[in-house]
Amino acid sequence: MQQILAARGRPVYASDGGAVGVLDAVYYDRVTREPEWLRVVTSDGAPALVPLYRTEVDGDGVRVPWPSDRIVSAPTAGGDEIPPDVERFAYAHYGISEEEVVGVAEYEEREPRDHDRVEITRSEEELVVDKKVVEHGRVRLRKWVESEPVAVDVELAREAVRIVREPVNAYVGLHEFRNEDIDIPVHAEEPVVRKDVVAKEQIVVDRELEADRTTIREEIRKERVEVEEEQ
Repeated sequence: MQQILAARGRPVYASDGGAVGVLDAVYYDRVTREPEWLRVVTSDGAPALVPLYRTEVDGDGVRVPWPSDRIVSAPTAGGDEIPPDVERFAYAHYGISEEEVVGVAEYEEREPRDHDRVEITRSEEELVVDKKVVEHGRVRLRKWVESEPVAVDVELAREAVRIVREPVNAYVGLHEFRNEDIDIPVHAEEPVVRKDVVAKEQIVVDRELEADRTTIREEIRKERVEVEEEQ
């Protein structure tokens, strides 16, 4: 108890490691007078109820076994007392049964005296719709290779042979007559084929979010209270 009282004004650390706020006040059980609830002022300035159940106090502050989002969304009590229906709702918010907490069961089971106020709480379910991302389809890009005939006209050059005979009338002196073959190469162009790979098109698949509206239909339960007076 002394540790809890001394920790007022110190940071409160959630189970996910971050400081969720500071300890503002301590609520006691009405019967046992033991500390039972912490009121934590979160970073956005809103107070939230946090059970003292499994809470640790060290030199840095108060460490609670709940994630920050659970604490921020917890119910609150602004006065000097926590109403019973708010307390029950807060325990349910943290997933704690009242039998796990010392003092609560005894308080709830005690017989009412003449000056006690008897209360009954009416509860009802509220539909909460969360969203999660699922795969609803796929886009497949399939690339394959096919061949097609291609015809290209190419102009090729070649050397043509033309024989010209010119008359000569000159004295050659001594001349040795012999057979003689002279080879003269004749050139021509021929096609040389190669294939170059050239990028022709780029296909890009962009994904963007589109909003669809759907209607969720469920049945929720509500408690009704009927008052009958006997004369």
